[in-house]
Amino acid sequence: MSTDPQAAPRPLRDRPNLRHLKDQAKDLVKAGAAKSITDAQFQIARLYGFPSWPKLKAYVDSLDEIGQLEQAIDTNDLARVKNLMIRNPELHRAPLGYSKNGPLTWVAECRVPWEPPSPARLAMAKWMIENGSDVHQGGDGPLMRAALKGNRIPMMELLVSYEVSPYLVRLAHRRILGSAAAYTIARLLSLILPLAALLLFLVVPLFNIFPFSLDRQFRASSAVGRSR
Repeated sequence: MSTDPQAAPRPLRDRPNLRHLKDQAKDLVKAGAAKSITDAQFQIARLYGFPSWPKLKAYVDSLDEIGQLEQAIDTNDLARVKNLMIRNPELHRAPLGYSKNGPLTWVAECRVPWEPPSPARLAMAKWMIENGSDVHQGGDGPLMRAALKGNRIPMMELLVSYEVSPYLVRLAHRRILGSAAAYTIARLLSLILPLAALLLFLVVPLFNIFPFSLDRQFRASSAVGRSR
């Protein structure tokens, strides 16, 4: 194994194993390429592009936690999800789900298991939002992934209740047009639009129409006067 510090860093496997990395360090000591296990571990860390063994270990441990979190989500194990995220709040931003947007996106999509959102899955999404997950992660990724199937209406309603952008609600509505969710999204949109938006869309146009109508009437009267 080459441990030349000038060489380009070697990429880790998708799911690196800490025991395997420790074995690599032991092999260096046995081969005489390192004076001690500490020196060997430092060389292994540098081999994979990390400044130190603790940094490499922390990274590998985090990947292991992400794998555990994904499994807990896929099995609708809310207690396990809570335990993992309370122990390590950074998991709320773990690279999971579509485009690695985050765990909430993966929860909202209901891909594993492939079924409508169960009460356990809805409770999981609700707990995650209320305890650190960003409902807008990945550019409102949770809502957009939930909107892929019309049978995920309960999940969409939950996400909308936590102030997802009305623009994204309308976009989700268009993506599922023709399904039962169309009416639901339209109804939700009418409920969450603030009074300011109503004034904008209902009152402001009158200020444009009214002067135009007066001007048109004035020009019509002038034309009649000239024709006489």
